[in-house]
Order: sequence, then C-alpha cells, then structure tokens
Amino acid sequence: IKRAITHRIDDHERLIRLITPLLNVPLPDEYTPDPLMSPQRKRDNLIDGLVGIINSMAAGSPLLVIFDDLQWVDPSTLDFLQKLLRTIRDYPIMCLLLSRDNQTAFKMPTLPVTRIELTPLSEAHSLELIRKLSGINKLPAEIEKQLSLRSDGNPLYIEELIRSLNDKQVTSTPDSDHLHSATFQGIPDTLQASFTARLDSVG
Repeated sequence: IKRAITHRIDDHERLIRLITPLLNVPLPDEYTPDPLMSPQRKRDNLIDGLVGIINSMAAGSPLLVIFDDLQWVDPSTLDFLQKLLRTIRDYPIMCLLLSRDNQTAFKMPTLPVTRIELTPLSEAHSLELIRKLSGINKLPAEIEKQLSLRSDGNPLYIEELIRSLNDKQVTSTPDSDHLHSATFQGIPDTLQASFTARLDSVG
C-alpha cells in the first residue's frame, strides 16, 4: 500500500492510516492512529485521498475509471463518486458508471454527462443473437421462440440458455417444431439460477 500511494499524494501517511483498516491490513508500526480525529473527519479525509490518487494517475496519461453495480451504492461511496466527478473536469479522466436499476438514487453533479439507457433486446434481435450463438447446431424454430420469450431480451441470459441447450445437445430434427416442454427441463428459469447451477456443477 505504501509503495502504491506514496508517490501519488503528498499526505500519503494520513491516507495509509485510514485505508489499512478498511483492507483489514495491520497498520505499520511507524504509523500511529490519530485518536483525536472524528469519524466524519476520517471519512472526509479518506474520500479526498482516494480522489487524489485517481487524479494523480491521470496526470501522466488519460484514464478510464469504471464503477459497476451502482444500484447498490452506499452513502459514503456516493459521496466519493460525486466528489470525483466534480474534479475530473480538470483531468483527462473518463468515468463509466453502470447501474442495473433505473431507480438508483445516484444523482449526477452538474457536469456534462451522457446517459445511455440499455433497453432489452427486441424479439427480432433476440432471435438473431440466438441463431448466431447456436452456430452450426441449428435450433428448432419453436425452441428459438421459447428462448426469446424466456430471456426477456437479456443477452447474457440468452448466452446462458444456449449453453444449457448445447449441453443437452438439442438440435433441429424433422419433427423438432413439435418438441415437448421436456426440452427445457433442468434448464434454470432465471439468470441467477443459471449462475448458481454452474457454480454447483464445479463445486
């Protein structure tokens, strides 16, 4: 930690005192905690230090910083992001902020921000992706339609469904358009269930 941040910010000793407990790392003997610093002051200094590190990283070359899963953002992380976004106008930094919840309480400061909302794939695009992922193992038309409906336009779930069907070796046959629901037996009904099943299979 010391090597990583010493050359990034001037007051690196204070940041080391603040960041090591968060990482569950013992504080080096040469750094003694400041017993008089209030929790709010510690929080503010930590945010300032982390923003300073990111800004210093962009001093030498442009920097891309990605923050994912902001639908679960906590108040302290939100304050950190807002402060970072207020400073990047002075640095060659691009922040990519990803959230899977349209109701996220994340509020942008007054900055030029481009919002890109990714909507679910249309049925036509879902079918196109299904056929592309199926490759030479052409699927029956009815199965393609069921995959499209089940995925609800989620491309990652389509990939998981195709992987599951490939494991079952479902391919086109002369009577395949009349396959029974047994085709989908054992295939997870949700993306989370799909990931859980895969983890179980390797555990």
